[in-house]
Amino acid sequence: MKSCFCPPIYSTVILIIVFFLIVAAFKIIKSWLPAKAVQKIKFVNKTNLKDYVEPEQALKCWGGLDDYTFTFVPEIQSAVPNDRFDDSKKKVLTPQIIQTLQN
Repeated sequence: MKSCFCPPIYSTVILIIVFFLIVAAFKIIKSWLPAKAVQKIKFVNKTNLKDYVEPEQALKCWGGLDDYTFTFVPEIQSAVPNDRFDDSKKKVLTPQIIQTLQN
């Protein structure tokens, strides 16, 4: 019989209720999860978020003190072409090269 001896990856999953359909959808999802996993899921709102997250670490929009704003920085594409896919750079074995390798 196989057993899994993996340690738990997380201790608690905190889901912030921003839309009532999320709660309804998660009621269905919870029925698919094992009992131990369901115990680790906590639904919170602005009033009880402080029970799980320090106010200094919670975003202002969640009632905390952190004013972090995500800024997307696009990846800079290299102007140098990728030589791996350049067929003109491939080495071709000619009869002279093969003869040299055999000697």
